Amino acid sequence: MSTNWSDPPAQVEDSHKLTADGYVDLFEITLLTGSVLYLKSNDTVIYRSRTYQGTAIKISGVEKYADEKDSRPQMVMVNPDGIYGEFIKAGLLDYALVKRIRVLREDLLANRDVKTEQRWRIWRISALTNEAVTCELRSVVDRFNALIPGRMFIPPEFPLVTLQ
Repeated sequence: MSTNWSDPPAQVEDSHKLTADGYVDLFEITLLTGSVLYLKSNDTVIYRSRTYQGTAIKISGVEKYADEKDSRPQMVMVNPDGIYGEFIKAGLLDYALVKRIRVLREDLLANRDVKTEQRWRIWRISALTNEAVTCELRSVVDRFNALIPGRMFIPPEFPLVTLQ
């Protein structure tokens, strides 16, 4: 849409738009069972033959560090009447894969496959109410599988230990 900037009514009309022309965030949450939740903040859309259900969802605290340190953002989803409570009790959200797809609004409307993706794992549920679920996210390579060397507690370093 071209705007004639010398026309004040056109400027006023553009300033009253309800939707921004910037990025749109789409979310795909893959549960441990393999099923996928397709979510989008606010309204429902169809993108690349998938329907993203409109709901209140956002990720905050995504940062980039010069020393390649991974950020640990938080994801907050609306939880009307505790619908995600059963997922959490069954452990289905534990270590679930969260993918945020960022698309320009014009690419979303034209259904063009031009996007950026970020992935995290749900590390833990930090808050759960009937209104919202707050999840701590971590990088997909941030895991528990670290090997720690064993230490032997034997004499002479530990004189009070006896071998039986």
